[in-house]
Amino acid sequence: MTYTLDGETIKSINLIADDNIRKTGLLNMTLNIYENWFNMLR
Repeated sequence: MTYTLDGETIKSINLIADDNIRKTGLLNMTLNIYENWFNMLR
């Protein structure tokens, strides 16, 4: 996607992610909660 103003390109953005995104499932949610608790209690 490209944003232009008066025919001049202001910003160009790639709408497809470069990195994989983990799906939020029960296991990932549980691991995330434990990781956050561990980081808070350190």
